[in-house]
Amino acid sequence: MVPLTARTGPGPVVRALGLLTGAVVIAIGIGLLTRADTAFGMVWAVGMVLFGVIVVVSWLAHRPRTRAPLPARDETRDGEPARFHPRRISDPMLFITGTLGAWCTVVAVVGAVEESWLWLVLAGVPAVYLAGFPLLWAAGRLRPGGVWVTPTRVVDEHYGLRTEVAIADVAALSPRAQTLHVTLKAGAAVTEHRLTPKPWRARSTALEIQTKDLQGGSQQLAQELTP
Repeated sequence: MVPLTARTGPGPVVRALGLLTGAVVIAIGIGLLTRADTAFGMVWAVGMVLFGVIVVVSWLAHRPRTRAPLPARDETRDGEPARFHPRRISDPMLFITGTLGAWCTVVAVVGAVEESWLWLVLAGVPAVYLAGFPLLWAAGRLRPGGVWVTPTRVVDEHYGLRTEVAIADVAALSPRAQTLHVTLKAGAAVTEHRLTPKPWRARSTALEIQTKDLQGGSQQLAQELTP
């Protein structure tokens, strides 16, 4: 195993500038809201406020983590004993996509009534895409999931994609600070199960397991996968 380091997060000065930018955008949006004289103008002013709030929330999400990872537990997976390492939702993705999806929906409706039916297309399409994230999450199809380690395979489920690799096909493991890189033997087979449509699905993680929210991180997971 070759332990590697990851990139460090933004420093306090950069974080402060990001928060200040968000606050300025919120102030501009409030100013536009007080001067708006149509419902459509008010919707766009509210959008400016929401954008500033999203900027602030995004930068706050970069602060050092204080919550402990969820504990690993023993389960049974497809008839095999398995050690399950659950992930915790640790980013504001659902808040951001849900907020923007709701705003785009309002833009589509108000724009179609006050301006042109084209707003049903211009704002309706992104509304469907953005609202799809919280809706699929509520349906249980888009979850951070986790990693199952059985005596014969490792199963990684992450935001709409489930990947399975046989432990016997693993050639090498490279633990990093937030990921575990898996090198497979020549001719090894990777099984993927798509739980959501492609626009909402995470990219393939067959060779890169996200471990930043797992108990013990990449080092512990690598030890469990090492014969």
